[in-house]
Amino acid sequence: MAGIMSPRRGGEADKLGNRYETAWTVRHLLQVLGGNGESLTVEDSGDLAKSVEFTYRRTGAVEVHQVKRQNGVANGWTVRSLLGMGIWNHARYHVGAGREFHLVSTVPARVAQELCDNARSASDVRSFVDHWLPNQNLEEAFSLLASMDVLGTDERAWRVLRGTWIECHGEQDVAEFNGLLAGQLLDGAAGALAAVGLGDLVLHHLGRELTAPLIEEHLWKYGLRRASTRRKETVERRTWRLVPVGDCPPEQVGVHPAAASGAHHHGQPPYGTREHDNLLRAQVRQAAVAGGMVVVVGGSSTGKSRSLFEAVRSELADWRILLPDDAEAVRGASAQVSAHTVVWLDDTPAVRFLGPDGLTAADLRDVS
Repeated sequence: MAGIMSPRRGGEADKLGNRYETAWTVRHLLQVLGGNGESLTVEDSGDLAKSVEFTYRRTGAVEVHQVKRQNGVANGWTVRSLLGMGIWNHARYHVGAGREFHLVSTVPARVAQELCDNARSASDVRSFVDHWLPNQNLEEAFSLLASMDVLGTDERAWRVLRGTWIECHGEQDVAEFNGLLAGQLLDGAAGALAAVGLGDLVLHHLGRELTAPLIEEHLWKYGLRRASTRRKETVERRTWRLVPVGDCPPEQVGVHPAAASGAHHHGQPPYGTREHDNLLRAQVRQAAVAGGMVVVVGGSSTGKSRSLFEAVRSELADWRILLPDDAEAVRGASAQVSAHTVVWLDDTPAVRFLGPDGLTAADLRDVS
């Protein structure tokens, strides 16, 4: 069959046999179909293929994606464990070539992600070192990356961090998003089934740059076709989730994972209440009755998210919790937020909530 290439043993075809890697690849294939990206190439050629699953091209940028489903039995990645996997060397290679390096996993890498986000917020390396390493965890992690054995200098480490994106997405969330978007973009099968067909399409076109016209050319083999123009124009990216408080994993609200999973609930060690927890829970109870916002202030990695999450779980166990990705997600979800809902704005202030297009007082009134 024209366009089918023999996969490399141990290469991307083997990796794409893993459901998570397949789903993440299909997500970007759908973005190409939806007009948000220009093309997708799995098992790219030359240096673009070095240690990554695929190349995703969009206007003004080339992204390379490496997918690591999980870190053994650990519930997260540390800067050092990523080093042991060769991630920082891969990032240096691709960022040095002018690409965006994306690492995607089902488990978080909180310190590494914060370093990357903060590096992009700093205007230069000196500002980064002086103002964007607010605690010992970040200082030690950056010192490791800037050491001669790793990235070599502060300047190089800062530049690599600026060009690196670290993302945590649950396997079910990615699959649900794919089904939703495929259902909007395609006719011929239910969204989830259409997404499976697209995964097979990718496997049969390794090494080829898949543009929207080329993808459309092969849809018929899976009983699929483009949806009408009217339906395509209604596609919206799902950027929020609404789940019962009792079903929400702590990691989804920014709680740092334990070093390894065990018998603890969601892999977290038992929580010991402290003096400030009584005050925090009283404020949560008051807000539950009268409405309002509860803000917890403190340094990075000092336990803010865990304390607030435990307060919500203790006092509002039968409520729901809204988990938005950004300010636009809060606005988009406001019509579906009813009483007995906690709106969780993690890591605020942050660009995603308080940037130029961030939340306003009116937005918060609409959602409350």
